[in-house]
Amino acid sequence: MESSLLDRLGFDAKDKTFVCQALDGIRSGDRQPDLNRLMDVIIRRGISNHRYSSDTAKLCALFIKYEKESAKELEFRKHILNTLHREYTQIRSTDGHECELDWVNFVSLLGSIFHHIRIKEEPLHALVVPLIDSLVVLASARYSSGNQECVQCIVRQLQLHGKALERLNESKMAELFCSIRELFLRAETDQLSRLMLLEVIELRANQWVLSQSANAYYYCDDNMNS
Repeated sequence: MESSLLDRLGFDAKDKTFVCQALDGIRSGDRQPDLNRLMDVIIRRGISNHRYSSDTAKLCALFIKYEKESAKELEFRKHILNTLHREYTQIRSTDGHECELDWVNFVSLLGSIFHHIRIKEEPLHALVVPLIDSLVVLASARYSSGNQECVQCIVRQLQLHGKALERLNESKMAELFCSIRELFLRAETDQLSRLMLLEVIELRANQWVLSQSANAYYYCDDNMNS
């Protein structure tokens, strides 16, 4: 499992060796790796491309599992949260043409970590507000107007995590959906993006369950290709 996970993440030889040694050290309890360097290697890989987000989160969950089994003081989770906060601050300060993609990659990783790392069957509550706030940023006119990739990212995260986020912070979700409705009404928002946004608006209105008729409407070929 570990080998295939690292292969899919595509680390270079040096970083792969470092991550493997860190896994072995935490699993055996013999040595604690340099967590700052480890977080830099893992999280930066995760935010380099949204395709790596799920496997990055699974790798982080594996480190936490081994750390807990070794009965060592739990430090890895704290370092994940600190590194994510640092990356969030850095992206917020970015003003370049690639910023939309940076947000898509970051939000995808944040959502994957929210999904895969759990405490007593619950997601990390510390990530609820950051994830919702990041979706609000992504839904802003600066990023999502005329950008289907940003809209797809918002909709995907809400399809996966909307119900849990609503349960954990209803007021912040209300703020997010104000931004989503504004995005839906913007003149720059194309028809396909509006269709995706309408789906998630209706999904929330229906207690995060898409009815059979709504599913048929949103996923019929005529609507997706019009």
